[in-house]
Amino acid sequence: MKRTNYAAIAISLGGVSIACYALSLAMPAFRFSPDEPWIKFSGGNDLWSGLLVLILGWIGIFQGVVAWFANPAWLVAVILLFGSKFKASAVWAVATICLALTSFFLNAIAANEGGGEIHIQTMGCGFYVWLLSFLVLLIGTQYGCATQPPNPAVEGTLRD
Repeated sequence: MKRTNYAAIAISLGGVSIACYALSLAMPAFRFSPDEPWIKFSGGNDLWSGLLVLILGWIGIFQGVVAWFANPAWLVAVILLFGSKFKASAVWAVATICLALTSFFLNAIAANEGGGEIHIQTMGCGFYVWLLSFLVLLIGTQYGCATQPPNPAVEGTLRD
């Protein structure tokens, strides 16, 4: 009987996660109402690509928006995954997903430093591919964790 190489599957899923993440940068992430004054002022561009959100999203921390910080957390999780630190990567992947899910509470984003806001009409397909990249990474870390032997210090502590 052939043994499944879970570590190779984990690394492959890490690559799929990177591909999904890169793809999400080229796709529309947010659609804004074309009636917003700021949208009219900026030439009528009511779509923001994932790349634009990545570049400008960190500014949201000043409004209490933490979703953007899923990006550096994802990067840490990917680095740990490729370093075969599967359990640590799984913790970071869960943190990534938790941070990313706070995006669903967003109604508007900052338009300028004066407190102006642009109201989000819908999340674009790039947003959902961005979330998918995090989910694929989490699944990859679980395959990786299947390759690690149980911790002998913990084994035997739980009784059936």
